[in-house]
Amino acid sequence: MISCRIFSLLFDTENGQFDQQDLNEFLDTHNVAHIQAQFFTYLDKPYYGIVVFYETMVASTAPRPFKKDGDGEEPYKKILVEADWPLFEKLREWRKAEADKIQKPAYIIADNVKLARIAHHRPKTLAQLEEIQFGQAHIAKYGQAVIEIVTAFEAASNAQ
Repeated sequence: MISCRIFSLLFDTENGQFDQQDLNEFLDTHNVAHIQAQFFTYLDKPYYGIVVFYETMVASTAPRPFKKDGDGEEPYKKILVEADWPLFEKLREWRKAEADKIQKPAYIIADNVKLARIAHHRPKTLAQLEEIQFGQAHIAKYGQAVIEIVTAFEAASNAQ
């Protein structure tokens, strides 16, 4: 099923670009089929109107369980080794705090698979974070915080 969502992006004169944070977050979490854009002004302010057509799944009335693979295990658990779990838990705590700040579900910040990849690969740079498919909008918004968590965790682990 195809759905659409409309975004109106206001031009931010202070930084010289359109405010596209909400659009980027949406694009990171949806399967986009098509995008249409139109520039317009309203009350002498420049905007871009963006229409995003995306695929949606037909919702079931019953709550869906976590997606599991063939052996019944949640996929993120297969990424992690024993040494990764403490960092994974730190990342989950950070994700919950961030989600609480914006009053959104935690998976909007990052799903368990992304956190597991971070805990396992322990990226030290934004480029390394991109290599493990964290997503451009998420890197722009949360990348530095994630790198700081990983770096602090490793420093604490090495000090022991």
